[in-house]
Amino acid sequence: MGHVWLTAYQDNSLDTEALSIMMQYAFEKMGVNKIFNTNPLECEEQIAPLKSIGMEITETGEASFVNDENGNPIKFTFCRMMMTKEQWEASNPEGYSPKNKPEILNMMEQNSVTMSDIITGLQAGGEPPMLTEIRELFEGMKGHNNYELPDCLKFIFEHLGDYDELDFWDISALSGDTAAQVYNHNITTSCSYSVSAYLTGREHIDYMFDAFGYGYEYITAEQFNTDTALYLRKAIEYINNGIPVLVKTNLNDIPAWHSDVGTYCLIVGVGYENEKAVLKLLVGGTVPINYDLTGEDKIDLIFIGEKQREVTIEEI
Repeated sequence: MGHVWLTAYQDNSLDTEALSIMMQYAFEKMGVNKIFNTNPLECEEQIAPLKSIGMEITETGEASFVNDENGNPIKFTFCRMMMTKEQWEASNPEGYSPKNKPEILNMMEQNSVTMSDIITGLQAGGEPPMLTEIRELFEGMKGHNNYELPDCLKFIFEHLGDYDELDFWDISALSGDTAAQVYNHNITTSCSYSVSAYLTGREHIDYMFDAFGYGYEYITAEQFNTDTALYLRKAIEYINNGIPVLVKTNLNDIPAWHSDVGTYCLIVGVGYENEKAVLKLLVGGTVPINYDLTGEDKIDLIFIGEKQREVTIEEI
């Protein structure tokens, strides 16, 4: 079990409580028999909460993770700590008794989800999750088709009921797309004719969302493939609340996306067809395309979060 705390949360009951919840879940739900933890012996802030919940030092030794400027290892003394399930069951951590708080485990169970749960929900009948108001995306006659990110963000803000006074071109200026033109003739490696697509990734997304005062959650393709059910459930919750989900991908990885450019699009629905979970992707126009999930999906998901501060139009 590894843990790292912000210093603001060290030396108080929060670190002890969080570790207790983790250990309770491991012993009582995952069924593990022992938990180990390794820390620098002199790092008392890290070790103290572990000791308080009953972990004991079982081994010490010399270790090194980095070298100094001369290439010599910087050594330190580590300690290995351990707690068995039997010790856990017999212990009663001072000031906190997690075994007397079953609602914590219930909460963690409620937050777990499997693909079977998702599929069962999609097969339960009724209309599948789908946005009801879909206007044309990437209107080529208006020059929108090369600047996907600005129109996707405009679409999201429309569904949030925010920044109505900003149009596509305002957001395109903010994203850098109207500042320079990008032409890429090698569409097998990068399918975009825009600055925002050239700069695609977490750093540029962070810049854009911060400019509007919004938080966000960036889910990489690796994260999505590791816990598809969790993020599908979140996407369904967003769709049911009328909010699309931004997707960063490459049209070469989306078989039904027929265009010469394509990096950003929107999830506007989720379905179950031909015994597969299907994303409804809006990649242009008003009719979404189907994307069958494979478990090796090359898509990053960006969920817009809460508005963290008010931003004036003048600031933007």
